[in-house]
Amino acid sequence: VGQGVSAEETKLLQEKLRIFNTVRSVPVLHRFDEKIKKELVDKLDDKNVLITHPKQKAPLHFSSKLVVDKHCDAITDRTACEHVQGILLIEAARQLFMASVRAYEVAPVFAVAPEEMRFTLSALQVRFDNFVFPLAAQLNLTLSDIHIDGFSATGTATIKIIQFDRLCCEIIFKARAHSLNVFSSLENRCAIKAKRRLDFTHAYF
Repeated sequence: VGQGVSAEETKLLQEKLRIFNTVRSVPVLHRFDEKIKKELVDKLDDKNVLITHPKQKAPLHFSSKLVVDKHCDAITDRTACEHVQGILLIEAARQLFMASVRAYEVAPVFAVAPEEMRFTLSALQVRFDNFVFPLAAQLNLTLSDIHIDGFSATGTATIKIIQFDRLCCEIIFKARAHSLNVFSSLENRCAIKAKRRLDFTHAYF
């Protein structure tokens, strides 16, 4: 069973096979048990988790498999198409970055516990070279230019999405990791500024 079929649907398929084939059991293999924990990628629902747990290939190199559920939010509100849409690939790349940084000690001197890390994006570059289809696909992540500044850290992530030994998509983004307190303070300040601008605009008009 390949991409797009949920664990629940796989169990239903197994039950139907058991009912219609009482002579021998038919194994059904799927990869959904390998999905990473949703907490590591800031998701509330497992259907929106798009990757398996990353494996560390070298100190700053990681890889993961793409595991798309056809019931995820980005697909259910989408006209029919056979390829995996670009926004899902970007989200999978984001999840791989967060999961790798949280699951492995990428920056030992960064004094923030993994569960307390929050991330902001400062730049994003995407290049599509080929469609990615709902079949086996791998994401390879390389981290570079890591700088630590107290309770914040910056770095560049380059993610290459490979299918059938072909580079289909390359995503590069610059991001900053914060402690939860620093992130909340930054977000609150920006929210206050936005409200002040809104109030000023209403007063002007």
